[in-house]
Amino acid sequence: MNILILEDTNTFVEEFVDILKNNNLFTDAHFFCLGDHFEEIDNTKDYQIIFIDVHLSKSINGIDFSIELKKRFPKALIVFVTMNNNFVHKSMELQPFYFIRKDHLNEDMSIFFKMFKEHLENTSFIVINARENTYVLIPVILST
Repeated sequence: MNILILEDTNTFVEEFVDILKNNNLFTDAHFFCLGDHFEEIDNTKDYQIIFIDVHLSKSINGIDFSIELKKRFPKALIVFVTMNNNFVHKSMELQPFYFIRKDHLNEDMSIFFKMFKEHLENTSFIVINARENTYVLIPVILST
């Protein structure tokens, strides 16, 4: 699973990645973390989850930037992360998967993990073994 984290505070990225790695749902995850170098986003990666800080920099609003990301990675789940809880309602217009508040990190991560586990249980994955031991995950939505 490829996870993109767009956050401009390195200490928070380290803490956040540790939380994700310590959860059994992300044991095989590959993390790509970018600070202010958004031009370095690898368009060839198939990101399943994009965690994006609402305040990426003084010139880039994470909510607005997520619109472009959703076009580039339409299958990715968008999860906003921020210290400013005032953006919760504005972010809902974009229908993100979830909104994590940094000042309620443990509580919100617990809810996120539960929601993501339910999402995985309702999604089937086909694993294809390609050359050089590369694995490609293709999500297939199960209909009821």
